[in-house]
Amino acid sequence: MALHDVKSAILEIVNESVVKHSAQVIDLAVHGKQNKVLVEIFIDTEGGVHTDMCAEISRDVARMIENGNLIDRPFDLVVSSPGVDRPLTFPWQYKKHIGRRLRVKAGSDRGLQEIDGRLIGLSETGVTLELGKNNESVLIPFGAIEEAIVKVPW
Repeated sequence: MALHDVKSAILEIVNESVVKHSAQVIDLAVHGKQNKVLVEIFIDTEGGVHTDMCAEISRDVARMIENGNLIDRPFDLVVSSPGVDRPLTFPWQYKKHIGRRLRVKAGSDRGLQEIDGRLIGLSETGVTLELGKNNESVLIPFGAIEEAIVKVPW
């Protein structure tokens, strides 16, 4: 089975296990090495991700991969939280980052813009960033956001 097909098949079975934990798949990557495959699954919840959750999901998914013969060679499976360097994917993820600085790439009538600011507000339709010392702020609709990454202070 081609790695692209493996990724689709794994995504289906991952969702079964992830839903039990009230989590969502943020990203899934399947990389082929010489004689081994690396499967990376990034999950998140509104309350955060803990080690036991990752371990349970990892056991479930490994068993389902093996039972379904989805990968025909040895594989490593990593289940973890996305970390701050991964883009925010879902609107609910922003809530955990209120007060933090974000770098947002957003489309507008002037093309793609990069906006840095502190996340000060969240609504059903978008986010509000404070841009500078003047308390200037901007509302960015979710539909315009191409990428949003939390900027770490170090």
